[in-house]
Amino acid sequence: MTNDPATSGREVHCPDCRHYRHPARPQFSPPPGNARGIREYGEWQQHEKAVEQGERTSFEIGAQFFAPPQFFEWCRAWTDRMARDAPRDHAGRATVIYVLCARQNPNRNCALFEPGPPDRD
Repeated sequence: MTNDPATSGREVHCPDCRHYRHPARPQFSPPPGNARGIREYGEWQQHEKAVEQGERTSFEIGAQFFAPPQFFEWCRAWTDRMARDAPRDHAGRATVIYVLCARQNPNRNCALFEPGPPDRD
């Protein structure tokens, strides 16, 4: 977490930043009256609960996120910065580590805050 003189003394809120990314949660809608679809929906709900618990556990223990989180907001600017500084594989690709808003901006004074609607990726 860094403090930036540009945001010092005022709170900034991640959803008001152009770098903010909302979790990319998949959606599932079973067809009405379809027993197989209802069963699959129940299985999907169980899977979603397991993913959410896994992400919460990862967050709580300070683990890194190597895929876009489904239950936590993340920051494109901090994620890109981490990728620039990350070690490269033999093909020159960086390992992407998704930086969560809750970790990077807990005191609401993010150094990379830029007001505006979130950019589209």
